Amino acid sequence: MVAFSQPQIRALLAEADAAASSYDKGKKLEELVIHVFGRLPGIEFYKSNVVNLPQSEEVDVAFFNNKAAKGLPFLEYLLLVECKNWSVPVGANHIREFVTKLEHRACANGVLIAANGITGNPQDRSAAHDAVRMALAVKHIRLIVITRAEIETWADTSEIVTLFKRKLCEVTVDGSIFV
Repeated sequence: MVAFSQPQIRALLAEADAAASSYDKGKKLEELVIHVFGRLPGIEFYKSNVVNLPQSEEVDVAFFNNKAAKGLPFLEYLLLVECKNWSVPVGANHIREFVTKLEHRACANGVLIAANGITGNPQDRSAAHDAVRMALAVKHIRLIVITRAEIETWADTSEIVTLFKRKLCEVTVDGSIFV
């Protein structure tokens, strides 16, 4: 377990809030993700803002997962993270775009950092929640959606690991694909 500096997390979030453009707000959130996830045992930052050869897709942040016992051994070796530092929830179309990026890279899991969550109702799995459900049902891709409010509570790396486990269970077990 590695402790986080709450003042440092708050400072990075404040920098993101104060950024002049939406592009800069997104880049600051990516910096925060690199800072925090890079402290997870076995997780190594690989690259950010990687555009594919035809320039049709961009991966925000990529990590290599060495599957350390106290890290994320239950996830595959490549961990792709999409960062949406928006003032509104992320919609279903953007969920589907991220799922396509994951599918094109043969990734079974992905992390969406959605500062203000995703659209719809999780109980009836409407709007973007349905897109998350369908990613699993049709593509066998599990999305872990993390909000800013959740990031603000993290005190150490064990809390991220616990959150990832809970979110995987929610999308797979609780989020039945047969609703």
